[in-house]
Amino acid sequence: MPRLYSRNARRTNGSALLWASKHGYVNAARQSLASLGSIQKIAMDGFTPMHLALSGGHLEVARLLVKHGQLNVRDPRLGQTPCALASCKGNAAMVRILLREGEVDVNLKDFYGRTPMLWAAENGHDEIVRLLLGRKDINTDTRDSSGCTALLLAARQGNEAIVKDLLDTFADVNIPDNIFRRTPLAWAVWHGHESVVELLLSSSALGVNIKDNNGATSLSLAAFHGRRAIVKLLLAQDGLEYNQDKYGRTPLDWALIRGHKDVSQALAEFVKVRTV
Repeated sequence: MPRLYSRNARRTNGSALLWASKHGYVNAARQSLASLGSIQKIAMDGFTPMHLALSGGHLEVARLLVKHGQLNVRDPRLGQTPCALASCKGNAAMVRILLREGEVDVNLKDFYGRTPMLWAAENGHDEIVRLLLGRKDINTDTRDSSGCTALLLAARQGNEAIVKDLLDTFADVNIPDNIFRRTPLAWAVWHGHESVVELLLSSSALGVNIKDNNGATSLSLAAFHGRRAIVKLLLAQDGLEYNQDKYGRTPLDWALIRGHKDVSQALAEFVKVRTV
């Protein structure tokens, strides 16, 4: 049997290892590794054995492969490294192994500009986010091709625990995306994530009056959607400005246009007090 694996290693560029990795055959993978020595040039259409093992959820095979390199190779489909792939899928056990036993670049970006942190933050994998935050070389404010940071993605998805973890590590709370120019606060307001809004408002660095590409503040966005609880949270903020957007409409205008009576009342009272 060892002779069979060594023959495979010489003549088929490690196809047995690729097959074992893809299908999760631990013993076959172990024997292939023993015969190959080096797996640096082994891949199937650009996918390394580690990529194949992680894609199939074969943790035991991945454990065998982690000490054999190829940990910063990007796949041809999304450009993901093994760490990015595991982070995207929520495989915390594998991320832990990669970070502990492998030389992993946690800031490498895929074809969409996404790092492992960005994938974990958007998909709500809080354990993985905490593992990545434990790395001294982690860049918490890196942006993907749309300009989104991990904090923005977590806030937009309503991932409260991740927002808290990122705020605790002093992630920049005011970086907007490139398309709508909305900050994490604006996105949390837009999607109605009240608990996330509260967390963001607790940051002393927060710019509560930042406008998006339509000139709308978070207060305008909350009024537009009729989010009464969030409107009240924003109205309680020191330094809150009451601005028009680029269409000349105020938060009260939007609440009236959209028929949000309770929000209209709250805003009308606020405006009345400010003008007295």
